[in-house]
Amino acid sequence: MWTQARELWGFKGWSAADAGLEALSSFFYHDMVFSGPMAGATRIFPAVAMADAFLATSVFAETKKLPDDPNHPLYKLFPDFADQLKTLQ
Repeated sequence: MWTQARELWGFKGWSAADAGLEALSSFFYHDMVFSGPMAGATRIFPAVAMADAFLATSVFAETKKLPDDPNHPLYKLFPDFADQLKTLQ
């Protein structure tokens, strides 16, 4: 399937789909993301971090709780937004 997708969409399209797939699997509570080779880390790691930040905002919408870890991607990627959420707790 991935070979066909790369032929159909080219490398950029394939790499976007690959990063999106890894981000979705991270969003839906998978604790481990399998990706390889390591050359793909530059696109996979940011996608997973964004998914984790988005998940934190989804959890906040339901529970009004923010992540305890100060190194969470929500605080690293969107510090101003995280501060706004803190005022809503």
